[in-house]
Order: sequence, then structure tokens, then C-alpha cells
Amino acid sequence: MLIRRENPGSGQRSFVSRILKSVLRHLTPKPPSVKKGRENEKLALMHAKILYKTGRIPHLQWQQPYLTRPYSKLDRRGIDLVVPTDYGDIGIQIKSSWRGKQAFIEYGVKYPNLPTIPCVVVNDGMREVDIREDLRRACWSEYYALQERKQAGRT
Repeated sequence: MLIRRENPGSGQRSFVSRILKSVLRHLTPKPPSVKKGRENEKLALMHAKILYKTGRIPHLQWQQPYLTRPYSKLDRRGIDLVVPTDYGDIGIQIKSSWRGKQAFIEYGVKYPNLPTIPCVVVNDGMREVDIREDLRRACWSEYYALQERKQAGRT
């Protein structure tokens, strides 16, 4: 007698295929755009930590900003940099070009039921002051939105 599973995604085959996908993902060479994106995310993290240490962005005292892991749930949702605050975590999308930012914003307009994620352009050709100012503005605008949502939920 043949026994069928109710959930075909669970079981040994699914587990093995997930492991193989993960191994192949790490072994295949990354395109230059992905490498450049990772470098720009690290650059944004460095500037976010400077803003954190100087107290120019909202933050929790014991948690620093951090990058999401590649292919994690947050990364797949479009969040590259996370700034923990007392009203919740602020997720920021880091893009390497203005055209990429525009495409990201248009994608959000196309699907209005998705949550809006602030997007900041960071690349090695930008001045450090501009990168920090863009990050600071994105963090504070999202922080005030989180604060309003939290207060509206209490009343």
C-alpha cells in the first residue's frame, strides 16, 4: 500500500534539496553587482555605527546597527540594514544607484499591500557626509512613523 504525505514539502527529499541549494548558492560565483552591493552594505553599516556612537540616530543603548545575513528572511523581504530602537527595529534597504532606488520605490508602489521600507543610496563615489545624512534622515523619519503607530495603538 502506498502512503502519501499530506505535506509533500516535508521529509528527507525536501531537507536534502534545501541543503544542496544552500551549498550551490555559496559555490557559484557571484556577479560583480552582488559583490558591489555587499561592499556598499558594509560601507553603510560603518557609517550607521558612527552615527550610533555619536547619538545622531535613534537606537537602543545596548544594541548596535547590524546587517542582515544574505538570503535570510529579512534579506529576502528587502531589508539590508537594521537599526534597533525602543519602538521597534528600523529596516533600511541599501542600493548602489539612484536608478536601483527608483526601481525599488516603483516596486513598492506597484504592490501597495507590502510594507514601505526606507531606501538609501550608498556607493563609494559618494561623500561620507552625504551617506551619513541620508542614513540619519531615513532612520529618524521611520522612527517617528513607528512612534506614531505605537501611540495610536495605545489610545
